Order: sequence, then C-alpha cells, then structure tokens
Amino acid sequence: MSRAASGLLDMQSLMASIVQHDQANGMAPGEGMLASMMAPKNVTPSVKAQIAALPLVEHLIVYLHIDEEFEDEGSMLMCQAHIIEKEHGSDGKPYADSDGFGMALAHANMLGSTLNDKIRLLLGTLAQACLEPMGGKLSALAMFPVEMRSRMQNLYPPARPAKVLVQTRGYVEMLRDDLQEMGISNVDVAEQNIIQSCELFASSQNTARDGRHNLADNVENMGDPRAMATHLMNLAEGPYVSEEHESLRGWNPPNEPGDFPRHWYAQPPKDPNSYRPTTLCGWRTNLERAVLGQDREVVERITSQYSASDVREYVECRMLLTKAAMRGMVNACKLLIDECGAFVEGAQAPDAKRWWKDIQNQSGNYHDMTPLHQAAQNGKVATLRLLLDYGANINQIDRTELRASALQHAVSKGEIDCVQLLCERGADHTHMSLGGSEALDVSEMMAQSDVGKKRVQEKVQQILREYDPRCSYCREPNPQKRCPCKKERYCDATCQKNRWKLHKKYHRHLTTSPTTI
Repeated sequence: MSRAASGLLDMQSLMASIVQHDQANGMAPGEGMLASMMAPKNVTPSVKAQIAALPLVEHLIVYLHIDEEFEDEGSMLMCQAHIIEKEHGSDGKPYADSDGFGMALAHANMLGSTLNDKIRLLLGTLAQACLEPMGGKLSALAMFPVEMRSRMQNLYPPARPAKVLVQTRGYVEMLRDDLQEMGISNVDVAEQNIIQSCELFASSQNTARDGRHNLADNVENMGDPRAMATHLMNLAEGPYVSEEHESLRGWNPPNEPGDFPRHWYAQPPKDPNSYRPTTLCGWRTNLERAVLGQDREVVERITSQYSASDVREYVECRMLLTKAAMRGMVNACKLLIDECGAFVEGAQAPDAKRWWKDIQNQSGNYHDMTPLHQAAQNGKVATLRLLLDYGANINQIDRTELRASALQHAVSKGEIDCVQLLCERGADHTHMSLGGSEALDVSEMMAQSDVGKKRVQEKVQQILREYDPRCSYCREPNPQKRCPCKKERYCDATCQKNRWKLHKKYHRHLTTSPTTI
C-alpha cells in the first residue's frame, strides 16, 4: 500500500474514533469533537490583529469558495481557501489556458444556511489559511507522510495574502471591513473560470462520496486497512458503474412515496441494510455523475442509447437542473437542457407526473423553487443569464410560504450582480409576496440587520430604483421628473426633495466620478 494511502487510513481511523466518541456522548451531527475540529476559526479582534502582523506576500492570492449541501440535519456549509498563484495562471497566460487554480490552504465545515453563517465561515477559513496553512489533524495534508507534510508547510508558512477573491460582489462588500482590519485591502470577485473549477472539483468530491457509506453508519469499517484499500482502488477506477442490468436476486426495493421505482435499479445492493439508491441505477447513475462532472462525451453516449422519455424522467425526478443551477455549473445546465430535455422551470414543469413530485421532494425539491430562483439566490449570475437565454420565466413565483420571485430571492441574499441582471432583463419590481413586500421592501428590511448587509443593500436599492419605472420616493406610477444623474425618477419637486437626503451621496458620486456607468 502506498504511503499516501496509509496516511489516509490513519486519518480515516482518527475520524472513526472521533465519531465513536461523539456517538457515545449523544452528540448531534453539528456538535461534538468532529464538528469542533472541522469548524471555522473564531475570528476575534485579537485574531485579526495576529493576521495583520503577518508578513504580506505580494504574489499570494487566496480564493475563498463556499459550497452548500442539504443534509437531513439541515444545511451543511463547506469552505475552502485555495491559492491562486497568479490571477492569470502560473504560466502567465489567461487563466482559461493555465492551471492557476492551486493548493487548498485550509477548509472548514459548519451547519447553517444564513448569510451571517456564510460570512463567519469565509472569515474563519481565511484566518486558518493565514495563521495555520495546511494545519489541523483533519486537513487534506494529513494523509501524506510526515516529511512531505513538513516540506509543504515550509513552502506555505503563515502569511497575509495580497489579495482575496470570493464568488460574489455581495461577499466583497460584506467582508471588506473585516479584511481591512486583517491588513488585507484588496478583495474582488474571482474570474468565472476559477469559480467553475472549484464547483467542478466539489462536484467530483460529491460523486466520489456517493459511492461510500455514511461514516457514522460504518464506523467499524473505517479502521480496516483491507476495506479502505479496496475503497481506494474503487475510486481509482473512476466514478462510473456498470450499466448491465442484473437480476435483483430476490431483493425487493422499498416502495414508499419518494422511493426510486423498481425499473430504475440495475443491480441489487451488496448490503440491503446499508446502501445508496443513486449508486445502483446503472446508466442513470452514470448520467447523473456525467452531468455533474460536465462530461459531455458520456452524456451524449447515454442520451443517444436510451429513450428521451426515460432520460428526462430521471433528470427531472432527481432535480439535476436545479442542483446544477444552484452550484453555478453552466456547462452542466446546458447539457441537461440540450441533451437531456430538462424543462427550464425544473420542479414546476407543467407535465410533471405525481410520482415524480414524491421523488423530487426526496431529491432536493425546495418548495418548487425553479433553477432560476436557485441561481438568483446563490449568486450564480452566469447560470442565471443562461437560464434566461433559454426562456426561463423571469417572474415565476416559488411555492414557499412567501411566494417570492427570483428578484426577491436575489435581493434577500444581497446578490448584487444577479439583481442587476434581472432588472436589466425586465423583472417585475412590483410583485408583492404573501408577506406584503416588494423587492425594495425586502432590501430595506435586510439593510437593518448589520453594517455589512446595509452596505450591500444600499447598492441593491440603487439598482432597484434605477430600473423601477415608478417614483423613487413614493412609488407612484408615471413620474414626471428625472434626477440629473439619470438614476431616479420623481412625481414632482416635493418627492425629489423628500428623497434627497438619502440619495445625495450616491448622486454626487455619479456626477463627479469619470468612471461612472
């Protein structure tokens, strides 16, 4: 067995013992020793001061990538801090032609889903990357021999990056003040290729995990070198499974609402008491993995080999377009629509069968939110643009308790670029949710939460008022007066005067800045 594989066994054994300890003490998944070891660093004023005192490395660029998965216990947030050696690649070429996406200095997980949770995770992961790069018993480096770990840690000592890249403009605004206190003044949105590379990497990790049993359910096997060696060899063979249809050998799949239909299964599980249905579906398993891995060749082979109705049935039930849109996987979305026949409105497809809905509810159907809703609220502007180009209804309403639009979802999450695009494409500003709020009302409520959100929502409100055809003060239709900055409209001089106190700072910026757009 290789030394790296042996190191992985040691790490897995350590994780198994921690899980056993947590289970013995009745700890929930978001609590206990394992959660503590994976949690982000707590960023206090003293931690910020420690980072500010570190040497500044001019060529060091760190990209913070946050990902979200929905578990039985709630939303699991995961963050990684990756080195970008040069923003345009280590060979000096534009990033798309290079391998500029580099080593992960730190990673952290936590249960949560709010914007404040995400900001805490981003800051905590960055703090760990600066103060303890490659550190922690559960870091990716833990699987390697001691001398290799030592060499890597010498290559990447504690340091302060010259620049931090994030996924959205909203994150830029909310992190800016904290990063200034850490002595990091340069923060920006990463190039789309960097974001896509990390999304694809996360998707490949999920595909690999899909073939493994849950750690907590199989603790006794985690320290078995033979079992782990077999697992490592299976992973090395690639993500795809056999598409040959085998006899189920007397095994009867579960038949409750939301369970996979019998005709989806291509082989029985090795252990009927512990298996994942998504690993047993032959070509359907491979189709899902190929789509989320953006493997066009495999997708085209499967869609040409099997019936269009069977392909669409599977991708709709498994909510693959919604999942790809949520992750911002533009090419996966194109494959699903072009090659698999996925309906652009996702779970709100008008021809959806009743039993599809049961499986969708088990596969990540979030109150019939469409792919457009998910792209909007997760800041995936490139995916949002693609879905609109494919004819997604820009004003489609979800079926949450609020009945919100994509614009309202983007506003509530402070996704500035998505708000801009939706407004440019003509999204309805006047839609009122069941809570009685228009998009502007949502923004004003979110701005009251904290300083970071207020800064983001001020930008959101500027965009909303620019594209809203009503009076920028009282919201009455048919305003007769326009501000000289061309960004706001008023019924008359009285409305303009009443609005001036809040608008003047932005107005002066627009009329004095030569780079104003």
